[in-house]
Amino acid sequence: MADQRFVPVNSEFFLDLHYTERAEAKRIARRRISECFKYGIKRLKIVYGSPDNFAGSIAESIFELVWESDLLALEMLPAYVFMRDPDPKEISTYVTLFIRENPTPALVDVDTSFEPFVAKFEKDIPKRLRCDNPYHPLRTQHTLEWTARAIGHGCTPAILQSLYSQQSVSLSGPGTLVSWPMMCEMAMKYRKEAKAGGSSIRQSADMPVQESEKAVPVSHFPPPGSTPSAQAIIASAVYLEEQSRYAEVEQLLNDLLTGTGDLLGSETEEAMLILGRVMMATNNAEAETMLLRAYEQREKRVPGTASMLPMIKALIEYYHRSGEFDRAKIMLSAASDIARDSFTSVSVSSMIAGALQAAQFEHFAGRHKQSLETLKDLSSLLDKRKLKPADNVLRFDLLGLNYLVLGRFLESEIAFKAALRIANKSRVGINARAHVLMHMGRLLRKTGRLIEAVATYEDGLSLLRGDEMGTHDFLRANLQSSRGVTLKTMGEYARAEEDYDTALELFERCGSQEHPEYAGTLLSRAMLHFHLNQLELADKRARAALAIIEMKVVADKYFLQTCYGSLFQIAKGRGRLAEAQDFYDRGLAVDR
Repeated sequence: MADQRFVPVNSEFFLDLHYTERAEAKRIARRRISECFKYGIKRLKIVYGSPDNFAGSIAESIFELVWESDLLALEMLPAYVFMRDPDPKEISTYVTLFIRENPTPALVDVDTSFEPFVAKFEKDIPKRLRCDNPYHPLRTQHTLEWTARAIGHGCTPAILQSLYSQQSVSLSGPGTLVSWPMMCEMAMKYRKEAKAGGSSIRQSADMPVQESEKAVPVSHFPPPGSTPSAQAIIASAVYLEEQSRYAEVEQLLNDLLTGTGDLLGSETEEAMLILGRVMMATNNAEAETMLLRAYEQREKRVPGTASMLPMIKALIEYYHRSGEFDRAKIMLSAASDIARDSFTSVSVSSMIAGALQAAQFEHFAGRHKQSLETLKDLSSLLDKRKLKPADNVLRFDLLGLNYLVLGRFLESEIAFKAALRIANKSRVGINARAHVLMHMGRLLRKTGRLIEAVATYEDGLSLLRGDEMGTHDFLRANLQSSRGVTLKTMGEYARAEEDYDTALELFERCGSQEHPEYAGTLLSRAMLHFHLNQLELADKRARAALAIIEMKVVADKYFLQTCYGSLFQIAKGRGRLAEAQDFYDRGLAVDR
């Protein structure tokens, strides 16, 4: 049902576009993004429902809008938003957009209003009232004159007074104020009288009245005293998850899974999937276990079917967040196999999206030649479908990264420059541009152009300044850390120390303490401690970096050797020769 609400305590605007035409939905969504940025609202949740076909749907128009906007933090969005033609069954019914920080936001007060929109097919009167008129989220009462105008269709203050003349409610006198519930009641009473053909009321022809029209909110929960079904509880959990009420979800589903009632296999798996997603959102260490239980039970019950894809998608997200790129690649491969087996054909768009994601996982897992091969295979599809700018930027960025690691610096620079040229020409989001600038900075540092590298990192950081909301914390941390490495190489230890400490703080703020990039920054900070003769601190941070990498299922062998080499130097500097020899031997034992 069409609706809109603003929750100041969560800094979130909720916009439901059900029963709205596609063009109008895209128009108001674009307007809401601008308004949220203007007032410093951090999140905009847009509900578009479950389309039968993605092409021509409201979901497609919202995704297109996201690609075009520079006011959004694109790295916070789910992968399907960037797919060309996702399966409608595999996308969510809503998307939460994270708005870039506005350094000078306007104040939201009782006079603040948001632009109305036309929910053409909405029949619920209160929701029509909220959508069809300027929305004042902090205004709890309106004048009688404003109320009559909002109800519209010939309504006047005099008619409203006459409707309530036989009741104890007094609407006479100047400055009469009407609450929102009262306004909804007035609107329904006016419509009812209009339908009955009241003498002072004329029903408008463009708002037909139906017997089923009632302003009764739909409850997601069963009536008190009744025994809810498992499906009702799962539906309630989905609703609570959408509202980020995670503690309530956990209680609801834990009670369901540990109860005495008989559950169908599909109900158990669905409950564990939702519970796993909530655990992942709250950084619960049991998230992987819960998601794997859901995946394994579904695989045992209906192996190789499309119904396994939601479990696989959640596991891919979990492994990508935790830096387990090999496991993420395994899950992606499983999803590709199921897609090939479950459908008679796979769209070129989906194949392109899958190839790009596979190339990313190959790169992060250290298989750079395989990543290049995947990107070359992608080229064979490009005569069938032109890549969108964001995909093209990612493609050249990945090419540049792989060439960089392989020491093919000229090819790497050509690829990065191509990515930047496309990004600047097509107004790709700041997140993508900042990523390419960071990678270009690393190339410049590797080739000895240190001053240029520092300037390039600064260009990337300048794109993300003012992001107090934290949507770009992970990317900012990487830029700060990379600049710190360059400054240390230049001998500017004080500035490097400041960059490292800022990077570590940002990583911790976004919950990325187990990510390989965090470990890399810890090790860089450790070696700066070593150069400053702070040997105890150097040892502590180098060991912490090693512990993170050793936890990985498939550890980065190059990084392992670097850690052991650093700890060898630190132990030797502290006079602990036996310990130094042990680290030296462990480094030699690593098979690159």
